[in-house]
Amino acid sequence: MPDVSSSPDALNARWRAFQLMLSDQLKALPSPESIVEAATRLLASYLDASHCWYSEVGADGETFLSRGGWRAPGIPDLPASGRIADFGPVVAATLGTGRDFIVDDIGADARTAAFAHAYRALGIGSLLAAPIFKGGHWAANLNLARPAAYRWSEEDVLVARDVAERTWSAVENAIAQAALRQERDRSQYIFDTLDEGLVLLAADGRLDYANDAAARLAGMARATLIGKPYRAVFAWASDEALDTLYQRVRSGGKAESTEHACTLPSGRQIWLELRVNPSLEDGLAIFFKDITRRKLAVLATQQAEARKTMLLELGDRLRGFADDPEAMMRVATSELARILDVPRVGYVSMDEAVEFGVVGHNHNDPRRVPELPARVERLDDYGLDLAADIRAGRTMRVRDLETDPRTAGAAAAAHAEIGARASVAAPIQRKGKTVAFMFAHHDRPRDWSDEDVELMRQTAARTWDAVTRARAVLALREADRRKDEFLAMLAHELRNPLAPIRSAAELLRLGQLDEARIRRTSEIISRQVRHMTGLVDDLLDVSRVTRGLASLDQREVDARTVVTDAIEQARPLIEQRRHQLALHLTPEPAHVRGDLKRLVQCVANVLNNAAKYTPEGGNISLSLGVADALVNITVADDGIGMTPDVAAHAFDLFAQAQRTADRTQGGLGIGLALVRSLVELHGGEVFLRSAGPGRGTELKIALPRLEPAAAGAPAPNAAPAARDAHAARRVLIVDDNVDAAQVLATLCELLGHQVSVEHSSLRALERAVRERPDVCLIDIGLPDMDGNALASRLRGLPETRHALLAAVTGYGQERDRATAHAAGFDRYLVKPVELAAIEELLRAAAPAGPG
Repeated sequence: MPDVSSSPDALNARWRAFQLMLSDQLKALPSPESIVEAATRLLASYLDASHCWYSEVGADGETFLSRGGWRAPGIPDLPASGRIADFGPVVAATLGTGRDFIVDDIGADARTAAFAHAYRALGIGSLLAAPIFKGGHWAANLNLARPAAYRWSEEDVLVARDVAERTWSAVENAIAQAALRQERDRSQYIFDTLDEGLVLLAADGRLDYANDAAARLAGMARATLIGKPYRAVFAWASDEALDTLYQRVRSGGKAESTEHACTLPSGRQIWLELRVNPSLEDGLAIFFKDITRRKLAVLATQQAEARKTMLLELGDRLRGFADDPEAMMRVATSELARILDVPRVGYVSMDEAVEFGVVGHNHNDPRRVPELPARVERLDDYGLDLAADIRAGRTMRVRDLETDPRTAGAAAAAHAEIGARASVAAPIQRKGKTVAFMFAHHDRPRDWSDEDVELMRQTAARTWDAVTRARAVLALREADRRKDEFLAMLAHELRNPLAPIRSAAELLRLGQLDEARIRRTSEIISRQVRHMTGLVDDLLDVSRVTRGLASLDQREVDARTVVTDAIEQARPLIEQRRHQLALHLTPEPAHVRGDLKRLVQCVANVLNNAAKYTPEGGNISLSLGVADALVNITVADDGIGMTPDVAAHAFDLFAQAQRTADRTQGGLGIGLALVRSLVELHGGEVFLRSAGPGRGTELKIALPRLEPAAAGAPAPNAAPAARDAHAARRVLIVDDNVDAAQVLATLCELLGHQVSVEHSSLRALERAVRERPDVCLIDIGLPDMDGNALASRLRGLPETRHALLAAVTGYGQERDRATAHAAGFDRYLVKPVELAAIEELLRAAAPAGPG
């Protein structure tokens, strides 16, 4: 036998090569003796045996007759005949009942130890004998031996059985051919009694002869077959490949054989070995041998190896997609479809209630079934019994969806729409609950084996575990990314108020301010401290709420009060951005139980978001309505909208619609997370919808409704900060933060420089051309054109080509500095900026000439 350490592919290749060589040599041999000699010699060489021979069993079942064989040099001659009992009574008892007689060690085996002298006299130390049955009777054996003890493998046994049947059939065929030449009548008898089917074809393809075995295969009476076209009677053995083989035998005059899977008229599926021989007058003699048993054994071994290999390789392939859980499931479904030979395999991810599932990650063979796009399906629509099995974690298999009582009717029709006739599904459970299931569809009825189900179960479990781990890793990466992004935003948001505070402190330290400037400086500090306090309070607030530490002062509240108080808080920003606000209030009572302050905070937050993320002059609507047991507060705008990915994470902490330098609205991205947490503490839900970028956003707060009793609560007031703008000459300051620009301008003025201030990039460009500044101090996060783009434009103008350009910004990472220098900035100052840095920078610039 070949080295057992060889790979399955190598073994299969060598076995196929041996079969081909055996077939080639046997078909060219004319006599039974030469066939036996060639077959035993080749088999002994293939299995490394010292003896290989055939022995026929006498009619009494007690004697044997050697039919010839092969032995290695030095091996004693085999007896021409003898008594089987001389080698132990268990020999006949085993082989006579159709079982292989396998002895690894003649001297040690209890069945043969007492007769070891008889075996050793023939040079036999280990023995493998495969019985050959004909007509239900023990007819012969194929024997293999070695002079020493040897453990015969399962592959050895399968090979021996295969060669025994194949060679013995060839021997019988040779005998039949010889007998046909010698005696027609005797040949007729032999053909009629063969276990194999035999037909003789005339040159025109009609049947001249068919034996009983062939008639049984055809499912027709033997007498009715003669004269009928072969293709009409044996359509299952007449496909294009077989027709080509028949023609090749006719034209070449050489016998050929093949193995063929077919479905008989009875519906039985079998494997046949067809041996096609040329006959007289351009006819053919075709032998049919049922090799289903042997073939299925070989195929089962191959399939078991293929399934084992697939599971082993699946782990490696899944690890190759560690960053792509969707690709993992696509690979798993594709591989399982290949091994099971089905046109569709997919996953269904279930919702929390195990009522609806998302069908996705399908492998579809479009030649056999229609494409099955990702969609949401109701589990019960595919059969209540099957749905119950899935929910309970039981594997579900259906041979025929049309006839199975669990799926007959509407469920069968639903499956038929997607091309499914047979189905199997393996649920995936976690903590006793079905979270998903893997399924396979066949387009014909199919009996799903236990091996099919086990392979699907293991594939589903392994893939789902790998996907779960990958998603967890990706979630951690996303959390880290959002954390880093938040920290960068927090640094930016804190630097912005710190810049004017520090500058104001420097002004006060210089002590050269009159009373009006001292008052303005004090107001700047107060406003920016309030802004910083608000940022810190927001962070503490969301921390308390999300950890469940917030306490609510719950009482009966009229939702109209919530809406009007929220509008009052948000109105300054809405008016500042020139939005149109449309208000729609239901006439019905809309009372809820809740904390008025917190509810106003939620609605005001949503209104502020709508105002921030809607371009100036936009439209915002606020609706208050009731529906059954709910009070709905809906805010809709025609602003920038959201992509599906942004919408999916809108309620995550620190999430914002944009992450670019152009952050005109600021904020830490905690507003909607706080809104959802507070609403859920009130027993409500928050729903967000956006048709896409540029198509606006709608957010609805749904709260449990109370019957009206009493309402009313004081409304908090919001005082928007006033902003001033100042303009001067020679040093051009461009910053959309009015306070920061004003303090920086005052510092520059006190240092003896002429200052002009702009809060818009486009206006700054116009002013720079007109006033030709020597120094431009520019913020990066500007509203209509970021600071980098502005610097690039200024470098291209002849009026400002030689001006000193300095970035004054809250962004301080190295990549931000590199981007700024590439845009044309000479200096990069991170807020809050030291007075000494401003002094040094202005000293380094060319002195101002006359204006």
